[in-house]
Amino acid sequence: MTISEAARLGDMPRAYLSMIEAGKRAPSPQTVLRLTAALQIPITTWLPAYLGEETRCQQLMRLANLLFDERSYGAARTVLSRAYFVSRNEQDGRYNTEIYHLLGKVYYARGQYSRALRWFRLLDRATRHFQEPQMQAIATYNLAQVLAKVGQRVDALRKFEEADESFVRLRQWFYVGRSALGKANVLLAMHTYPEAYEAYRRAAYFLRRKDFHGDARLGEAITLAALQGAEPSLPLFRAIVQTDNVGSLVRTKARTNLAAKLRQLGRFEDALREVKEGLQDVDQLPSPLLAGLLAEATICHMLLKDVDAAMQTFQAYKDIDGPKDGEDIAAMHIVAGVLGVAPADEAIPSVIEDDHEQRLKAALQILQSGIRAGGA
Repeated sequence: MTISEAARLGDMPRAYLSMIEAGKRAPSPQTVLRLTAALQIPITTWLPAYLGEETRCQQLMRLANLLFDERSYGAARTVLSRAYFVSRNEQDGRYNTEIYHLLGKVYYARGQYSRALRWFRLLDRATRHFQEPQMQAIATYNLAQVLAKVGQRVDALRKFEEADESFVRLRQWFYVGRSALGKANVLLAMHTYPEAYEAYRRAAYFLRRKDFHGDARLGEAITLAALQGAEPSLPLFRAIVQTDNVGSLVRTKARTNLAAKLRQLGRFEDALREVKEGLQDVDQLPSPLLAGLLAEATICHMLLKDVDAAMQTFQAYKDIDGPKDGEDIAAMHIVAGVLGVAPADEAIPSVIEDDHEQRLKAALQILQSGIRAGGA
């Protein structure tokens, strides 16, 4: 390939690429990523050589951020390891706090919460030595998020409250809303419904017309149902489902909850209509959401004593390839026994988190009601 052809593919001046090739210019991280993507060169092919040559920590951090944005988390971690070595040994730790922050985000994005906790703790300690209120608040918020993920809920609540106070002082209203949403999620997991309800309402207020507003409204509806029963929560669930600027995943979660509330009120046909609407984008649904919809449909068919339809939706549930919520797994094991068929090949978790749709309770009621498949 000629220089001109490569420059055209990489959308850059020929003379600039020629100077890079001749060693007269060092390419920026953006240029490296754009050119190697255009030439279809895997990251693992060029990254070791790049790290062997690049000794500027600032450039390494830029590359790591770009890789993180592209969800190349393994490559971002490799670059950050190199950046950490350079920062500690050659620049007196100048970039350590940025590295702690991004490493924590990398591990958090990969679901490795224990490792993320280590780096976010280091970040939290490091920022307390500097007069950077914004970074201190972000560090506290990140630590709260990962504490919640590893089950340290009391500590997470304390950190969310600290972050909330800091963001209020800084007048960072979006992050005030995010902190309130994080606190509300922890309170919901602890079944502290009145406090969770108020926290969700606070989050919805500060996040209005912004990302995560739908999540806050959904939490508000769930806690309202827990406090006052299914009927008062129906309008709020319907409002979320019918709102255009709500993300598709939030809308599906709201629809699944709406179906569950309708089923709890004995409106099984209405619940099945909501499930059918939720299954319109079946190819786009994560496996836990798809499993929840199909489990709800199976239970509704059983309560309507339509065993054939229940068998069909149960089989579709069994065919799902991917993780499912513990409550749905346990409920479908019970339904399989009622139907007289083998359950899905998955173990019932030892701890079942209540997702406030109460499908497990409904499955137990089916078991007690005497509904059976013919001949089972």
